[in-house]
Amino acid sequence: MIESILTSSLCTGCGACAAVCRLKCIEMAGDKEGFLIPAVNAERCINCGLCLRICPAAAAAPEENAEKKPPLLYAAFHRDIKKRGQSTSGGAFAAIAEAVIAHGGVVFGSGFDRNYDNVVCREAADAGELEGLKKSKYVQGRMGNVYFEIEKHLNSGKLVFFSGTPCQTAGVQAYFQHRTNSERLYTCDLICHGVPSNLAWRRYKDWLSEVLGGSLSDFQFRNKEKGWKNSLRSCAVNGRKVLLRGKKLDSYCQAYYLNLMLRESCYKCPFDCKSHADITLADYWGIEKKGIFSGHDIHYGISRIEVNTARGRDFLAEMGPGLELYPADWDNRCPVKTVRPVQRDNFYQRVNDSWGAVLPLIKIPFKSRVKLMAREYLPEWILNILRNM
Repeated sequence: MIESILTSSLCTGCGACAAVCRLKCIEMAGDKEGFLIPAVNAERCINCGLCLRICPAAAAAPEENAEKKPPLLYAAFHRDIKKRGQSTSGGAFAAIAEAVIAHGGVVFGSGFDRNYDNVVCREAADAGELEGLKKSKYVQGRMGNVYFEIEKHLNSGKLVFFSGTPCQTAGVQAYFQHRTNSERLYTCDLICHGVPSNLAWRRYKDWLSEVLGGSLSDFQFRNKEKGWKNSLRSCAVNGRKVLLRGKKLDSYCQAYYLNLMLRESCYKCPFDCKSHADITLADYWGIEKKGIFSGHDIHYGISRIEVNTARGRDFLAEMGPGLELYPADWDNRCPVKTVRPVQRDNFYQRVNDSWGAVLPLIKIPFKSRVKLMAREYLPEWILNILRNM
């Protein structure tokens, strides 16, 4: 049964096993760290093995000896500079998603719920619904009924564009790979650092609200007021915007970058640099070295688009009119290889007490502290000079 995946800490929480179970004897339930894992009703289970056959983590195998053609690679940005500024990097997701909706299709992605308590995967069928799916959220999105919603739209003949982490996308592909209605489903993943749980996010959000004296009505993981490469965190409390300067106020993202609160499966991700999605999106870090763009262009953000499949190539050609696309030579990017720190052992035990209890675990190296302070307090033009020295 699926428990063999749970005991090996490989479960990614994609929910494909729960969606495929004909007897509905699997549901996704939160573990002690707030991550969703399959809970099996042993009395109803008939050991058919379908959950294991569809599980991407169980099916994932090393590809060290497999020959794989390098993806097509593009640097890209949204033609609408305002929408580009409202996106995390160059606005590639927004431009593609807008085209899908203009073609009568539906987009699935991750967004905060109304109270900013959880990140959930949901659909968007118009521009208003799409707004909540833009920009980065450093929290694992809950899949919920996404599989059934996608199937409903595919059965009605609609175009569907799903965007998620590599493990979520692998789950969607596994679920639909042998279904006859999947020819209008296109998938997109991202270069992933790993995912914290919604529990960790809620503890931080509640702590931050208390420190700032009000409830959060907005949160930006990548505020680009100082440009794409100098982004900071910001939130809105009681109608006023707050830049989250300093280790304590910015402690959630510092814990994220230090790998303190990621899902256990993230430390041995089988999908790192092995995407089978139609396209992969990311920030195009290092693009300034290629001499394609000026500093003005880079200020607003550049997206990296890897086209992994022939279907993805045709999809991008049809859904990419809102993008400026610049072909780039494949650069053999390295896997993320997220390292598990020893402080991870008791991080979530402390999170269950309070966010304040984890602050002593967040130890930022001196060099990183200096860089962080410079980015927080120096104007953009000075930061750009220092970056080019």
